[in-house]
Order: sequence, then C-alpha cells, then structure tokens
Amino acid sequence: MSSDLPDSQKVLHALTGVKDFLCPNDNNPDSKSLDLYTRLNKARDWFNTFYAGEFQIYLEDEWDVYIEGQTWFDYNLRSLKSKDELPPLASDVYLNHQDNNGVWNLGDYQSSHVRDDLDWNHIEYFLTHHRCP
Repeated sequence: MSSDLPDSQKVLHALTGVKDFLCPNDNNPDSKSLDLYTRLNKARDWFNTFYAGEFQIYLEDEWDVYIEGQTWFDYNLRSLKSKDELPPLASDVYLNHQDNNGVWNLGDYQSSHVRDDLDWNHIEYFLTHHRCP
C-alpha cells in the first residue's frame, strides 16, 4: 500500500500517522476519545498494515528490566529492510505475580505510556533511511 506514495510523502504519512495515535491532537479524534492502550494497539495495527514489508511496530516483553516485579511490553519500530530498530516508542506495564509453585506469571495491566524521550527527528530519519541516525 505505501508503495503508491513517493518516498518523501511516505515518510511524512508514516510520521504523521504515528504522531496522531501517540499524541492527542485535533487530526485524529480517536487520539482524544480513546485510552492510550487502545490507541497504541490501533497505531500498531494501522502502521503494520500500511507499511507491511518495509517497517513493523512490534511488541517485546521485558520482564523485570525496568522495575522489579513488572513486565513492560515495549512498542518497537523496526525496519524490515535493514533490521535496525529504534528505542521503544511506548510501553504497556503489567504487574508480575508468583503462584503457589513459585512460578512468576504476568499479572494485571497497570498503565500505558508514550516515552518521554521520543525524538521525532530521529524517527523521521529512521523512516527515511531505514537505519538509526
């Protein structure tokens, strides 16, 4: 689908689409009416459909990496051409719990958040060149 657009328009379209879902704004009514968890999943579905074969937003689970007792599902943006990827765009946070047998399990959903340190210039560069700046 994205191959119908010239490269510069393709990058702008991808960047605008991701921003519309991640950051509440007037361009996307869903960005203000839906909770962040729902918006993140809609963004991932939209992006992966429109940019299939070029880029992918995928989830990666990080057990006890950021905060002990929590699992974070990071939303990562990867180029399918170069296999490079950016630091996570956003995360869903779950609590972990230990069952009676001592096995750790994924617990209840806690929150979702967009990373504070997103650099939109780096994201645009990545979408243009399929590699990290």
